Amino acid sequence: MGSAAAIGAGYFPTVLSLLVLALGLAIGIGGALRPREGVDAGRARPLVMLLTAVACFAFAAEDLGFVVATVLLVVVGSMADHDWRWREALISSVALAAFGVLVFIVGLGVPIKIGPF
Repeated sequence: MGSAAAIGAGYFPTVLSLLVLALGLAIGIGGALRPREGVDAGRARPLVMLLTAVACFAFAAEDLGFVVATVLLVVVGSMADHDWRWREALISSVALAAFGVLVFIVGLGVPIKIGPF
């Protein structure tokens, strides 16, 4: 691993992980000492919908392909907003899926299926 004077292969990851651990402990202790606020149903829906959207993408990406998974991600994620509209969500999802295909699959060569076919 080495030291600050003679840095080895594992020195930087170790120091970085200790800094992240210290920051996490400081934030966690600070949050534990504050008074708690309850989460009402109106504020829980966006969290649940966004977590569901990410889970849909994760499970659909390999089997259904990048395009279908991206459309699911955007449409389900749009449902987190109380004022969401189908047409806006579909237009956004198609544009984002096309952009993602161009950047990740064509540009960077990420080995993932484009669609279920």
